[in-house]
Parts: sequence; structure tokens; C-alpha cells
Amino acid sequence: MEAGVGLAVLGVMFALLAGRALIGRRLLAGVIAAAAVLATGLGGFDPVVLGAALVAVGLSLWPGGEDETVWGGWLGAVVLVLILGGLVQALAPEAALLFVWTGLAAAGAAALAAGIGARLERWAALAPAAVATGVVGGWLAGLGHFVFLGVGMDQPGALGLIAVLIVALARPLAPGGGSARHTLAGLAAAMLILGCGLSLAARHAEPAAEAPVAVP
Repeated sequence: MEAGVGLAVLGVMFALLAGRALIGRRLLAGVIAAAAVLATGLGGFDPVVLGAALVAVGLSLWPGGEDETVWGGWLGAVVLVLILGGLVQALAPEAALLFVWTGLAAAGAAALAAGIGARLERWAALAPAAVATGVVGGWLAGLGHFVFLGVGMDQPGALGLIAVLIVALARPLAPGGGSARHTLAGLAAAMLILGCGLSLAARHAEPAAEAPVAVP
């Protein structure tokens, strides 16, 4: 099941990096709403899932404009992570470290990138984001395993937050060309389908029957 959830999280990351403009606001909002309905039908009513789905649908339908630029998408992701960090600090202070440190690392990388080349057209300007993604993103990916062991079996969607945190670091590294983004969106769809299929198969798989033990 962890492999399925990992593939689904990777698919979410690729979808976020591909950008909302490529998929379409209404289509993306419809997919999120359908996923929430499916999750409710399979797992029962969960206020966290429904609340997150409402927020995601609202953000998906938000009028486009600022997110069409690299800086708009990057800074928007950083601000979102920091806002989530403030909310988590009030509800679960022990988990706020993930959001705060990731937000600070992404903000620091953005400041360095702006000093090197504000247009983000040179590889040198993208180096801070690449280093932050490799170091902090690797740390988050390692923590994702322990998050799954802690709550993943009951709430695998918690790993989606790990994807959001990594995207806040890697957002400027997303390809700008149309063909590359279409490839990224296709990979995202394939990984989401495969990950959901593996998770459903693992959830409904029956354990093997134990062999009878002869009692002397």
C-alpha cells in the first residue's frame, strides 16, 4: 500500500509542477471533487478530506493571472506553506517544524535566486532551488516513510502535504515548454491511476490463510 501511496503522491507533485493552466481550472476542480466523492464513498465521511477538497476546489477555480509566471507560482507556494505552518502550529505544534523549515528554505532559495538572476533564465539562478529541493526535499521524502507508518494506513492523504512542501521548493524547476509540460501531465495521470489502483488492491486484498498446525 505504501508503494501505491508513494506513486500517487509523486503524481500529485508532477501535476502541480505541470501547472493549472495546462489542465484547466474547471477540469482540475472537477477531478478534485470526484476524488473527494470517491474517497467518501470508499472510506466514509471524513471532515478533513471534505474540508481539504473544498479548499482545493476553491483554489483551483481562483481566477488565473499571477500563477502564469514562475515567480507567481513559486512565491504563492511559499506563502501557502507558511500559512499552513501557522495553522499547524496552533493545532499540532509538533508537526509545524516541517512547514516552517520548508517555507524558510524555499524563501531563502528565492532570495538567492533573485540576487543571482531575477528572470530565472540562467542555470545559476536556478541553482538555489535545485540545492534546496535536493537537500530539504530529500529530508521530507525520508520523513514521508515514517509519516505513512504513523498515520498512513488510516489517513494516507497525509502524505499529500509532503508533496505540497516539496513542490514549494521545486516550483521554479518546472519545465516551461508546452511539450514538456504535456509529458509531465501525462506522467502525473499515469502515476495517479497506478498508485490508486495499487492502494485499492492492497486495501481489499485478503490475507493468506494460515496453514493448519498439527498438535502432537
